[in-house]
Amino acid sequence: MPTKTVIQNTLKSLNIIDWCDVFSSMTLIVGIIYSPFFFTVGLIMMLVRVLFIGNMKEKIKKLKQSYKILLCLLGIYLLNIVGMLWSSNLQYGLFELNHKMPFLVLPLFCLVISPIKKQFWQVLLFAYIVAITIGVAIGLINYFIDPYADGRFLVPTARNISFAFHLCFAISVMTIAAYKNKEVRKFLTPIIILFTVYIFVASLISGIVTLIILMIFALISIIRKKRKSYSIIAISICAIALVLCGVWLSKQIDNYFTPKQEFALYIKEKTALGNDYIPFDNKFIENGYYVYMYSCPSEVESAWKQRTGLNLTDYCTDNEGLQYYKYNDIIYRYLNSKGLKKDASGVAALTDKDIENIKKGYANVVYAERFSLRPRLYQTFFEFEHYLRSGEVREMSVIQRYFWSKNAINIIKQHILIGCGTGDTRDELTAPIMGKHPELCTTGCNPHNQFLYTFAAFGLLGIMIMLIYILYLPIKLRLFKNLYFCVFFIIAICWMFAESSFESFEGMTFISALMSAFCYNDYFLEQKKKINNQKESLSSTFNANL
Repeated sequence: MPTKTVIQNTLKSLNIIDWCDVFSSMTLIVGIIYSPFFFTVGLIMMLVRVLFIGNMKEKIKKLKQSYKILLCLLGIYLLNIVGMLWSSNLQYGLFELNHKMPFLVLPLFCLVISPIKKQFWQVLLFAYIVAITIGVAIGLINYFIDPYADGRFLVPTARNISFAFHLCFAISVMTIAAYKNKEVRKFLTPIIILFTVYIFVASLISGIVTLIILMIFALISIIRKKRKSYSIIAISICAIALVLCGVWLSKQIDNYFTPKQEFALYIKEKTALGNDYIPFDNKFIENGYYVYMYSCPSEVESAWKQRTGLNLTDYCTDNEGLQYYKYNDIIYRYLNSKGLKKDASGVAALTDKDIENIKKGYANVVYAERFSLRPRLYQTFFEFEHYLRSGEVREMSVIQRYFWSKNAINIIKQHILIGCGTGDTRDELTAPIMGKHPELCTTGCNPHNQFLYTFAAFGLLGIMIMLIYILYLPIKLRLFKNLYFCVFFIIAICWMFAESSFESFEGMTFISALMSAFCYNDYFLEQKKKINNQKESLSSTFNANL
């Protein structure tokens, strides 16, 4: 069917109220990707639609038909209300209830508009893809214009983790649509490639891991359909890819942690200017070289001053003009990462590009690489090595997650049945870390894992409600037969493991909206099909009697 005809049919099939629903949904979509303001506006519009717009008798009828589904979908919000009963911090508890309004409004909104018209889905999907495409375009422009752009902040108003999962969902939905419909394949394929490339260019690790999981799911689906030729090709490609990834990762680990220097040489040598290197006892390693080996601070300071006119005690400036580190904290690691000695000869060997990298706060030459996953990988290696050698956790995202998760597990042990309650969760998560690592308390001490957070907040009761929400309903309504729901489910679970998705408005809105839409849509379509079958059966019986 020509595109023009599809657009005309869509315009004709949606009435004024449908377009109001589309507008509020599109506002919410823009909001969860880019702007909390638009998110709030969209949510308010949906609440107004539920309470005041439309046939109230029809709404009540739908409510009576599917109240069991509604109770399950409202389970997360009701759990937070019940959790107020054993909370001492009622003020924060009320804040949490307000914060989790999407878990109340979105199931009601989806109930009201279900069953959702096919054209409604098409318009929303088109708006969703357009919104993400704009973000990808802005991100790529920023990446190519600025050689020091941080992949996490290429799209200024979008959170990198949530944007990664939106990209994965868009890629999955477009791939399924392209597989089922040859007419849209030529149009969607370039967009799918563009989104996938962006995930790797921006080094969105959560997105890369999720794509790998989705590919495994696709492989399993192909094998289950017993298409031998496709199965052999898919298995071969995946096997080769896994082997290549394993070899590459092994090589990077060896390059980073395996020493390239001999201690015997260090004992005998002096600098080219005849000065002694400082005693070497700290075996902190990076890029295969010991950071504190072959170090002569007096020569480095003098050479740096002569080369740049700056002191090592001055602060370097990042791409946003913010000052975090002194050059003294950067230059030794940078020289070391290139295998240079930390003396006057090492500073002299730095290129103009190296000097610019150091001024931008790059402590490792690998961090400046473009179109590569090595920077993120080496930053993770550094976090582990730095923590093991110094115990420092400031600005160490992976190590911080370890501490937060460990803290959450300790709280779970203390409140295993019903948790610490809606209002006390933040205080309970923060208190144990306050003494040891107070710098972490500014980030809320969130374990970045929704399962751990729910267990800590509501105990076994919370986990049971959560399992009913994410498993019971889909199984009861047989949603796993729907390929679109399967990819949504995989992405939602990955999001829950990547961060406490129910605690961010992007995560809770994405999961609550689509879970509610899939549940109600399939339920009411099934009811409609049963009614039509009954009518056909009665009609056939009547005609037979005649």
